[in-house]
Amino acid sequence: MLFHKLSDAYPEFIISRDKELCINCEICVRQCSYGVHFQDKARGNVRHDNSKCIGCQRCVPFCPTGALTVKNDNLFFPQVGSNCNQLKQDGLCYLDKLYLDISSAESAIKDSFLPVCHSIINPFFLSSKTSFPINSNLLTAMKMVSEKLGLDFDVASKMHIKPIPAAHNVADLAANAVKNGADVITIEGFQSGAGPFSSVIPNEGIPIEFAVAVVDQRLKDEGLRNKVSVIADVNIRCSADAAKLIALGANSACLGFVAMVAVGCTCCGQCSTGKCAWGIATTDPVLCKRQNPEVAAEKMVNIFSVWNSEFKQILNKMGITSSSELCGNKDKLRAVGLSATVMSILGVKHAGQ
Repeated sequence: MLFHKLSDAYPEFIISRDKELCINCEICVRQCSYGVHFQDKARGNVRHDNSKCIGCQRCVPFCPTGALTVKNDNLFFPQVGSNCNQLKQDGLCYLDKLYLDISSAESAIKDSFLPVCHSIINPFFLSSKTSFPINSNLLTAMKMVSEKLGLDFDVASKMHIKPIPAAHNVADLAANAVKNGADVITIEGFQSGAGPFSSVIPNEGIPIEFAVAVVDQRLKDEGLRNKVSVIADVNIRCSADAAKLIALGANSACLGFVAMVAVGCTCCGQCSTGKCAWGIATTDPVLCKRQNPEVAAEKMVNIFSVWNSEFKQILNKMGITSSSELCGNKDKLRAVGLSATVMSILGVKHAGQ
């Protein structure tokens, strides 16, 4: 008896193919690494299997006639979980409740400290450490970008780097790491469905905003802040997010996820399969050819240059000349709509105060 699995009847993504526009060129068949599109020899045309679609959108821009569209079937699969395809944090994003305070250059900077000579001084940081293997061509591109723009990239050979998770005891972990000789601390945030630089476990750990703030305060209380650089390793969305994290206490924000989006990552959340159709989270030699290191480097340079320009404009409006002056300067942040407990943990004041 012929039958199909009941789960296949409720696909997460629905593909629409315009029969009048489709010319059966099979480009979608060759571009899809998940076997969604196939040539139906019995009917003499190209067809698709919605149950295999993961929403990477690879087939849509490569269709020469624009016959394909892919949309989320919200009826049975609301935008939750790893396949949310949205560039946002899971749950409440406290960064959206924080506003950068524009004030004069004469504003006092509290809790300032002298950075160590080997400190991470750039506001943006690049790292090759990922949750899943990525295309070696992209690692080459990231190295090219770091050399061209002067960004810090994989400084593990020069410094003692200690990664710590954004967990409830992150402050204790950070203090112990510094006492054990760590030069750089990377606070790893947990986010799902946002590229190979993110965790695949949703609702794990604490928000990166809290982790950065409490680590900065603990290190200052124990007189250790000038001995270490803190990197916020999380999927930030814009240069303003980076500025807010630095104001909360980070020295730099890791832009690994941003680099992946620049070269085509659509946040489909299927990095673990190793079949990334965009040639990003994969080691398949055929798929790896879809990323040219020089072209990828050019795309990364473009977005990093824009973010760097925006970051400098933010500093200028604040009357600050460098990111080191913004680091840990919570007076440059104001909260809107946050509870007194949250503001106390973050160390920020409410707007109007």
